[in-house]
Amino acid sequence: MASDRPIRTRLALAFGSLLIILIGVGCLAILQMKQARSRLQEIADRQVAKAQLVQEALRYSNSSSQITLQIFMVQDANEIASLMAKRAEYSSRVTNLIAAIDEKLESNREQELFHEVRVAREPYVASYTKPSTFWFRTWSLSGPAP
Repeated sequence: MASDRPIRTRLALAFGSLLIILIGVGCLAILQMKQARSRLQEIADRQVAKAQLVQEALRYSNSSSQITLQIFMVQDANEIASLMAKRAEYSSRVTNLIAAIDEKLESNREQELFHEVRVAREPYVASYTKPSTFWFRTWSLSGPAP
């Protein structure tokens, strides 16, 4: 029985058992850390993808704003028409990127905040599409204002 064994054997079995348990817990901890890292990497990748889309939309939006300023600086009707077409293309790309971003939103908070962005963008887009189209038609028919 247990008392028949020498103390050395009993201690060796106890330490061996503890060592096996320690190795098992260590392996389990490493496995859990790998899984947590994998989940974190997945979340980070999704966030980076959204951030890249937002950056691209912002780049096109800024370019569109610069083009709007150029339209008022240029005198040539053909160049104005070209700039307006380019601005319309950039605006379309921003709209497509906004739709792509909208599909990637996960939380209710993200959706609420992005809804505010879309609502704020509507008057901006309306402000540069309707009046500038009217202005261009007037300008192209009567020439530049004196």
